[in-house]
Amino acid sequence: MKSPNSSSAASQEPVVIDDWPMNLEATRTELGKARKRLERYQAVLRLASVEIEQRNRFILALTTFANQAGRAAKQNNVLRLALVQALETIGAPVGAILLVHPKTKELNIGVHKGLTTQLIDILTGRELNKGATALMPHLVAGYGALLEFATTDDPKEKVLLATGRLTSLVSLPFLVSSKLLGTLLVGLQDKKIFKPSELCFLMALSQETAIVLDSLSLQEGLWHTAEMLLGGKLTDVELEVVESSELNIGGSPPIRLSAPSSPPPQPNDDDLEQLLAAMME
Repeated sequence: MKSPNSSSAASQEPVVIDDWPMNLEATRTELGKARKRLERYQAVLRLASVEIEQRNRFILALTTFANQAGRAAKQNNVLRLALVQALETIGAPVGAILLVHPKTKELNIGVHKGLTTQLIDILTGRELNKGATALMPHLVAGYGALLEFATTDDPKEKVLLATGRLTSLVSLPFLVSSKLLGTLLVGLQDKKIFKPSELCFLMALSQETAIVLDSLSLQEGLWHTAEMLLGGKLTDVELEVVESSELNIGGSPPIRLSAPSSPPPQPNDDDLEQLLAAMME
């Protein structure tokens, strides 16, 4: 028979936990490790938050452009809307849209922002020096191109970028099937380069622009066909030729874009280092 005090005596026995850090220094070490892991988790969350926010902005920009460009009745409005959306979303200071003339096949500047007269002559083939041959084969063939001053070994590309005071330049064609309508050019300055997600956004935007431009051409062709069937005068089907014009981002675009309510979040300077350190461990 157990005595009444046996249970209370058992409860007062010391609890022994194996490997428990019994000294203050070991406790501080474990707390330091826990704090480091917490900081790395926070860094990963900040990086993920920035990436998600950026992709959300890109999706919103593409959706907005598709909705507004589909209602635009004139080619000039579509071109300006596409360039405004590209430059504002990426935060690029320089950009242009080149069009291929449907008859002469010449390259013409439809609309631009920040291009000098010399750079316009280079991009349209009127000036064959200053690195014009570095980008011209891509433009004529309808291929995309990415030029970066810091990584290229081609002296012609360096000269071209230096002429426009650019550190990075991307060219993306407007293609519908095998038909080349033009190209979208976006340039960065101040040692900036394009991120992969930004290039994907510009690729999607250029493809949407090509579809809208081709739709306008088809609409005009159907209109002339209707005139012919109704006894009207048949004229040649030709896209509206847009005069070279400077894009004023500060003013109101043909269709106003929705502005973000707050600036996108930015990661800390050491967040990427924290992530890499965690991956190494």
